[in-house]
Amino acid sequence: MPASSTFVSVNTPIGVAVDTQRLLYTQYTVTNPGDPAIFSVSDTGTVSIFAPSFPSTSGSVEKYIDINPGLGAWASKAHFIYVTQGREIYEITPDGTQVSLFAALPSGAATHAGITFDGEGTFNNDMIVTDPGGSVFRVDSTGSVTLVATVDESPIEGPAVVPMGFGPHGGEVWVAAEGAGAVLAVRNDGTVSVITREIPGAENVRVVPAEPSEFGASGGAYFAADYPARIIKYTAADFASLAGNVLVGQEPITFRPSTPAPSRVALRALPSSAQDAPCSSMRPSSSAAGSAS
Repeated sequence: MPASSTFVSVNTPIGVAVDTQRLLYTQYTVTNPGDPAIFSVSDTGTVSIFAPSFPSTSGSVEKYIDINPGLGAWASKAHFIYVTQGREIYEITPDGTQVSLFAALPSGAATHAGITFDGEGTFNNDMIVTDPGGSVFRVDSTGSVTLVATVDESPIEGPAVVPMGFGPHGGEVWVAAEGAGAVLAVRNDGTVSVITREIPGAENVRVVPAEPSEFGASGGAYFAADYPARIIKYTAADFASLAGNVLVGQEPITFRPSTPAPSRVALRALPSSAQDAPCSSMRPSSSAAGSAS
């Protein structure tokens, strides 16, 4: 598989979300409260501040971001953006002009809250948010938060709802448990299963679209935050043979929260038959990613 290439050089990127209309990323380190923390990048690589009224906190916080695909009860807010900051989840209008607190997790999470949307319907197309302490929450379109399950491993992050036909755990939320080197699956009734314990530093789970498409003129279909200084890209052709598979991002096992975040991690691919089985190694990439599906 071809190597990644630099899409744009930026300061401390950590969370990335992309659709056919935009690429957004969050900045890990903020000097002063209220400083810009979310940025938009055009398909030609032009960077601009997005949602300038976002109430960022100072210091280093892993803020994650996703774009609402507008399914089910979420249709009226299609393309709205949602960002986690600690236990809080913020809602941002598509043009970035309005920011409001949408929901808050019933936990003490100060960082690392992962976020995704259920595109399969097994969780009623709701938002899924993970607490690094091990809890998996479902957030409906009104902002109501419900605990789905609490897993035994922590920290967890980087959730994704995998396709219905993806083996025995299709339609479930898969989460990465970095410290345990594990990927876990959570069913909508709260049942927790182990997919694998063979991925040291497992950081996030992502699904390759059945038909990967590129973001405008960017030349990229899959983007990742390669901390501390760039966002990288892969072309649609790079993932053609992996369509419908699951990717797991890794951090180096020497990384600790008190040290700078890693500059490189690896991706591994899980086949649909994966369950307590080793994975095949892929190209180096990064800690948070999105695809222009």
